[in-house]
Amino acid sequence: MSFKLPKTIQNTTFKKTIYGVGDLDAQFNYKFIPNLEISLGYKYGYYDVNSVAFQSNIDGQFEAHLPFIKLSWVNDINDKVFIDFGVRSGYNFSTTKTTNCSTVYKQNALRIEPEIGVSMLSTDLLSFGLVISYNLWFAEFSPEHFCMTSISGMNPSESVGIYQTFCAGFSFKTYFPERSRN
Repeated sequence: MSFKLPKTIQNTTFKKTIYGVGDLDAQFNYKFIPNLEISLGYKYGYYDVNSVAFQSNIDGQFEAHLPFIKLSWVNDINDKVFIDFGVRSGYNFSTTKTTNCSTVYKQNALRIEPEIGVSMLSTDLLSFGLVISYNLWFAEFSPEHFCMTSISGMNPSESVGIYQTFCAGFSFKTYFPERSRN
């Protein structure tokens, strides 16, 4: 499980109109060879609308839901510290809800998230760590998310390109003990 703070990076419209509040994921990992793990999980991201970006008073939020599969390479640095390199991917379901829209704007897209973490074992079955990731949504973020055809002070080219976030935060893992073979 991890909690990260997201920073909007690309697609200029996304960067100027949305700011990250929190990014939370939970996953079940299975180590199928000594250093390789496969994971299934769910990720939720919550973002606020930057009301200062608009001339009118607009408030709201952007939410992202991602059921995912993750492939990770886990490498021990010593008997207590390890590094986890992984790539998470899935089909993202996002919604934008604002005060100027009577409906919720929905957008679905493929999403990929490379991630690296450094963790330390607290006990044999529990670890805590620091994690960073870079999220890529394979969709464009545009004024349509706010039920608008354009945003004052922004030109249409600022909505071109996939939207992206950088995330940094904390993680923890708990392990199931191995069954003894008696």
